[in-house]
Amino acid sequence: MANNPAQFMEFKKRLAQITDFYDFSGINSITKDPFNYYETSHYRVFIGEMMLARMFENDKNITVPEDFGDLVTKSNIDIHIKKLKSQL
Repeated sequence: MANNPAQFMEFKKRLAQITDFYDFSGINSITKDPFNYYETSHYRVFIGEMMLARMFENDKNITVPEDFGDLVTKSNIDIHIKKLKSQL
């Protein structure tokens, strides 16, 4: 699945039918900056803190860019997938 974007998008589409989830993938201000990652697949601790702040809105002291982290639901999954496909 990791090497097959179409299959991964289908997984996300099916997941959205079961539950809402946050998707931090795609091209955005965080993923475009290599400093935010130790290497291509492991983000730094402060990025994880941003993710938690986005999901739980529990730390107002952490600034999270508007374009980082989409709440995906069954009502917006098609728009979300279209956005991801346009980034490929």
